[in-house]
Amino acid sequence: TRDRLTGYFKELSRVGIDTSSVPVYATANDAASTKAGLEIIFGSAHPPTAILAMSDRMALAALEWLSARKLNVPNDVSIVGFDGVPEAAASEPPLTTIAQPIAEMGRLAVKAILENDGTTNRRQLPVELIVRASSASPRG
Repeated sequence: TRDRLTGYFKELSRVGIDTSSVPVYATANDAASTKAGLEIIFGSAHPPTAILAMSDRMALAALEWLSARKLNVPNDVSIVGFDGVPEAAASEPPLTTIAQPIAEMGRLAVKAILENDGTTNRRQLPVELIVRASSASPRG
C-alpha cells in the first residue's frame, strides 16, 4: 500500500498537484470500511473529483456507493483501481485500473516455494494502466 501511495503521489506531483492537500483515508480492503470512508470524504465541504483506490475491490465498492447516491462516474467523480481483476472490465462503468501480472506473480510464488534456497528475494514486475470509462479528464 505504501508503494502504491508513493507511486500515486509521484505522478500527482509530476503534473503539479500539491500532494499535501490530497486527503488519504485508510480502510480495510473491504466494502464496509470503504463505504464508511466515502461517507466521511463526501461529507466534507470540498468532496473529491477523483478517487485513487488501493485495490479494484475498494474501487468497485466506491462505484456502488456513488451510484446509490446518484453521483455520476466519471462526470462527477473519476475512479481508478489497482490490481486488474476481471470484474473491473464488467463493472458499470468499466473500471480504469492499474493491472498487475497476476498469473506471473502466481507462477513466481510457486517457483519460490518449490525452489526455496533460504534466501529472500524481492522482484518488481511491470504493471499496465488500463483506461476505461470510470475516469475522465479533470473538470475545468
